[in-house]
Amino acid sequence: MNKMTKILYFLTFSLLCTFSLKAQSNINVDSDCLNRNSLLLSRLLIKDLGEEKIKYFLENDIRFLIFYKVDSLGYTEFVRAKVFPDSLTNIVSREIDNQIKIRNNYFYVCYERFPNHTKESSLEIISRDLFKEQDYQFINVAFPGETMIMYNIEKDNANKKGKQLSKYEYLLTILNKNYP
Repeated sequence: MNKMTKILYFLTFSLLCTFSLKAQSNINVDSDCLNRNSLLLSRLLIKDLGEEKIKYFLENDIRFLIFYKVDSLGYTEFVRAKVFPDSLTNIVSREIDNQIKIRNNYFYVCYERFPNHTKESSLEIISRDLFKEQDYQFINVAFPGETMIMYNIEKDNANKKGKQLSKYEYLLTILNKNYP
């Protein structure tokens, strides 16, 4: 084998390893995986729809799930959004569709760790078998998801100190704490 052939084999192998790492990096078995996706979506929504729109969603308890199709390299494709309350589905879904659909987002494919397996061995098993039957998986990402679960407690704590805490300020605090 000549030197050029060895280099081509090495480059091909390196490229395949890169794709493999990319595919594995979007699979997650951590207990906070769904929350991470919600935080990533919150960050995208703030950037794409703006602060005022997100404040409106939070203050009016508008929640939604966005369904994505994820391929083996971790790339996402918007499928649809389901909004709660139902009466707002068409309006909010259209806004989300117009803003987020055009972007190639990156979310985690969340799984539970296998019993009696380490995180690494669970990821290896899932990565090996995940895309065997089809070229993509479906995931859903919630807004605000469980991100706001402690809001009322934190709001009460702030009130006791004579301060106000809006839902949007709380969301930003959580975002900055987890993803500075």
